[in-house]
Amino acid sequence: MNNGEIRILLGSTEKAGTGLNVQRNVVGMHHLDIPWKPSELEQRNGRGARQGNMLAKEAYDNKVRNYIYAVEQSLDNYKFNLLKNKQTFISQMKNCELNVRTLDEGSIDEKVE
Repeated sequence: MNNGEIRILLGSTEKAGTGLNVQRNVVGMHHLDIPWKPSELEQRNGRGARQGNMLAKEAYDNKVRNYIYAVEQSLDNYKFNLLKNKQTFISQMKNCELNVRTLDEGSIDEKVE
């Protein structure tokens, strides 16, 4: 991949994940399935969007495009929305942006005067 001899690489999150250095010529990542954890999608995208990606830097404004394929009204769609909600929650936790919810006990008990 890095030498440019191989133009297309197919791999799973496990096989093409941590430790695989193929970033030199990556300009697009195509996800054919949706993982359950946001960290897995982040790991996948990180294979291309890394320091040392010469082709993206020279010809594509230093950006790698990510494509996710899913079928409407299917498990794919459900998993993608679930993944998005999980990532939103994780980001809110990391940035201390969770809204505080309080419960007014007095409004629940009708006998309170």
